[in-house]
Amino acid sequence: MGILNKYKINLLRRYKVNYSHVVTIVVVVGLILLCLSNIRFYGMQISQWDLLLMSGAVVFIIAIPMAFKIPAKFDEMLNRLVHRGALENNTKKLENLKTDLQHSARKLAIIMGIVLAISLLLAFIYRFHFSRILITILETAGGFIAGTLFGYMCGFGRLGLLIRKHHVLLKIQPGHLDDVGGLKPVGEFYFHQAMVVAMPAVFLAVWLLFFQFGFPRYSGWKTLYAIFLSINIVLEILVFVVPLLSFHSMMVTEKQNELEEADKLSKEIAIVEHQLTREQDVQKRELIKDRLSSMTKEYWDIEKLPTWPISKRTKKLFKRNNFTLLMPLVIDIVGRTSVGQTSLWQDISGIVEKIFK
Repeated sequence: MGILNKYKINLLRRYKVNYSHVVTIVVVVGLILLCLSNIRFYGMQISQWDLLLMSGAVVFIIAIPMAFKIPAKFDEMLNRLVHRGALENNTKKLENLKTDLQHSARKLAIIMGIVLAISLLLAFIYRFHFSRILITILETAGGFIAGTLFGYMCGFGRLGLLIRKHHVLLKIQPGHLDDVGGLKPVGEFYFHQAMVVAMPAVFLAVWLLFFQFGFPRYSGWKTLYAIFLSINIVLEILVFVVPLLSFHSMMVTEKQNELEEADKLSKEIAIVEHQLTREQDVQKRELIKDRLSSMTKEYWDIEKLPTWPISKRTKKLFKRNNFTLLMPLVIDIVGRTSVGQTSLWQDISGIVEKIFK
């Protein structure tokens, strides 16, 4: 067991039903209904089944376990911060912080679940005009589940704010081996959340790329997928960056305080350097050199203290992943221009007009 008790998302705690079990049942039932729907429209010719919808279900199944690992990873992050000496080891404060976080996460989960469900409902009404009720219901239900999980992620994103609210001491450590003042677990946790949010973007990006080279069967989805991909990428970036802003603010303040010590240290270094030039005794000179080396290292550790809890590896992965996700969107925009098609913005205006006509 870690320092903190394991924290699990459980919307139905009152009835002692685990939320992950409920979602698993819903997904299984949804897949069964999805297969029945394909059989109804395409018979047993699996090659004619709706590959777009089936691949979306597969991505959903992959993303759900990743999402349910987030609470455990959250506890792991807090434990690592405590063990590193970066976070105050005060059980009462940390438990109060987590209770507060859970309360806000539940509210955000409901809000985001409703928003995403309505968004998908409008998209399917626009595409099918109530001709495929079963698929519309399944997608809307899946959207609510995904939105709920996204809402919980937004709740976990309030950690930095709650650390301040509950007066939990956060210590930035100059010269720490992780090169980010001991806060590397923070960046890794929010990167994991961002990758969960990016799973639908991967699905959208791959299919948007496919649309450029064929699949006329799904041509009606091209503009919608470009819109959803754009939104998804923005959300994924926000899920990573916004929670880190509060940590950035605390790290800037801490660095400013540390720089005051560095300035005093630089004055002492100048004095010690002067002593070294005047000292003739060999043994004493070696001692002064060791002291000077230690003081110089301490000074530069403070000067190089970062103000974001993001390791070089995490930053590199984040940039690479987003560049990859953006490429199909860029190809789509360039492709529309080169073949003289209507622009993406014109298509968006047409969709909005049809929905609210």
